[in-house]
Amino acid sequence: ALPGNIHLGPVWIHPQFGVKEMYTDNFLLTNTDKKENWITVLTPGITVQVPFMKRHIFQFDYSADIFRLGHFTRYDTEDHYASGLFKFNFPWGLDLTIGDQFIKSSTAPLFEGDNQFDYFYNKGMVEAAYRFADRYMVRLSYRNDFKDFWDPVAKVDNYTRNEVAAGIYYRFLTKTYALVEYTFYRMDNEQKVPLSTDNNNYHIWVGLEWMPEARIKGGIKGGYIICRYDERGSGKNEYNFGMQGDLTYFISKSTTLRAVVA
Repeated sequence: ALPGNIHLGPVWIHPQFGVKEMYTDNFLLTNTDKKENWITVLTPGITVQVPFMKRHIFQFDYSADIFRLGHFTRYDTEDHYASGLFKFNFPWGLDLTIGDQFIKSSTAPLFEGDNQFDYFYNKGMVEAAYRFADRYMVRLSYRNDFKDFWDPVAKVDNYTRNEVAAGIYYRFLTKTYALVEYTFYRMDNEQKVPLSTDNNNYHIWVGLEWMPEARIKGGIKGGYIICRYDERGSGKNEYNFGMQGDLTYFISKSTTLRAVVA
């Protein structure tokens, strides 16, 4: 449970607000004629957590990043993030998670006078995990992502991604699992001219994963990656080895160390 500071019966409410001041000497990331800028970021947000039927939880999160620039104020922007999550914990070893995340954001300018393009991004997911024989777990998941630009000029970057994944996990230490996973996802891109860049991707992973309450949180895995394009000439098919990981080490209650591999 989150350390909510407002309780209404079983409902926990945790509002938050932050202010960050940043400076950059190259706001537009150019090699020449660099432009400095001060950036103020306001970050309001709220989390609401509602337990129900003793074992299950619904959680809603909303936050925003409000950017106010010292120069180039035409690029002042507001990013909004909202998500909802149902977590069902059944007594016979089955966990079910259903969630959706929505983002409203915009592209960053690449040169002085460049346009920004607003877009929506949405990610929905369903995941089921079943624990059995004390040490084993099977996990199945489905995920749907899409990115949608408003401006007709930028709509060529719209895409939809559908992913299914399955894995088996063996707990060989108290809070550590060894894993074997298979993932398939389909990328459908808006751009079809001159050639479609739609593609299928297949990943086979082996690795380690730590339970959320462990001192190390997250996982690391490696394996074989295949990417095949629908049309010859629209991209180079890939057959390669890869690795990815996201590990957070809790040094103390107030200090963490994070490493990301992609």
